[in-house]
Amino acid sequence: MDIYEIARQLSHVKWRDDTFTARCPAHEDQTPSLSVKSGDGGSVLLHCHAGCKTEDVLSKIGLEYTDLFPTPLTVTTPT
Repeated sequence: MDIYEIARQLSHVKWRDDTFTARCPAHEDQTPSLSVKSGDGGSVLLHCHAGCKTEDVLSKIGLEYTDLFPTPLTVTTPT
């Protein structure tokens, strides 16, 4: 999953370069307090400035920690 797919699941998204803020789904958020950006290797980094746990934020939008990382390529050995 990438940053754009996650943005589509949140409300009041405001972009700035490859980073965005949005309302945190894990608490009553009137002012966007969730920051999301692209990390190294295609991972997604998110942080709620109100103190919500990452697992709670992910749970509210139906995701798990593994969704924050790109799917590894399968390496096959020729026979």
